[in-house]
Amino acid sequence: MELFWSLTPKEFHFCYKAWQDTRDDDYKTGWEQTRMVVFYQYLTIPKKGRNPSFQKFKLDHLPFPWDRVSRHVDEDLMVEEPQGLTPQDWLERISKMHMVKPLKEVGSIK
Repeated sequence: MELFWSLTPKEFHFCYKAWQDTRDDDYKTGWEQTRMVVFYQYLTIPKKGRNPSFQKFKLDHLPFPWDRVSRHVDEDLMVEEPQGLTPQDWLERISKMHMVKPLKEVGSIK
């Protein structure tokens, strides 16, 4: 709890955004898997003259909202990174949140 209260609003935003992105990816993965199963079921139905491709099936029969290309500027690009902390400070702070392993546990790259 102490770590939560020590976060700046921008740091909290980045942590929340990472958590939300993970949840979104899990949600999308489930639906993508379902779409693949439906596509392979669709292939089992014989029809003369059909030359199905997954991309065409995806757009024509089972499009998802995230298939459309967004024209909006990503809001992460508009948020400035907090100043004053070195990369080592950031790594130590994030490792306290158990999001990444501490540098000592990872080892060095040679």
